[in-house]
Amino acid sequence: TALVTGAGAIDVSDSAGGMNVLSAVTQGVGTITLSATGGNLALGTVSASAGASAVNLTTITSGAITDLNGGAVNVIGSTLTATAIDGIDTDTSIATLVASVTGTGAIDVDETDSMTVTSATTFLGNISILANDGLTATLVTASTGGVGNVDLTSVNGNVILGRVTAALDRVDVTAGRQITDGLAGEGAAFANVTATNLVLLSGSGVGVADNIDT
Repeated sequence: TALVTGAGAIDVSDSAGGMNVLSAVTQGVGTITLSATGGNLALGTVSASAGASAVNLTTITSGAITDLNGGAVNVIGSTLTATAIDGIDTDTSIATLVASVTGTGAIDVDETDSMTVTSATTFLGNISILANDGLTATLVTASTGGVGNVDLTSVNGNVILGRVTAALDRVDVTAGRQITDGLAGEGAAFANVTATNLVLLSGSGVGVADNIDT
């Protein structure tokens, strides 16, 4: 447990065996950086400036970023940058996500509001990202080393597709409102989705203003 009541950062690194983070909070302006070597980084509540500052999470040599508190929010911040060897599973209240799994493991992120996924990549694993409001998927790539699917969901808003890839598997996109094209251009060079199978489910339209390219 770590608490900074004024302005200032939290930076904690575990050198062996992993780390359980029951609570890490900066109340003033301050980023939070947490890393674990040789084991999981398990998250209770990590809150950076009530959502105004960035959170950086890393596992080194082995280990996943995991959820300690069930369905409650794990990470509150502006941007979450998460890099793990064996998977990422977290509930968030953030604006921007950058996530990477470099070994075998999935990315599973549930967002309470809207979110932009700047980048989400797995080497060998599925990607599942849900936002209760709008979801912008700028770059999402599942299983650069093999088979893995992508599941993108906006419960109450639009899903804006940049480039989403599951080259040997399936992409599912579900939107409470519209599924839209986030790339300015048409044809293969501007493909929104590259996959073996594609399923699009929308409450009010797919590619209404600009068609979805595949």
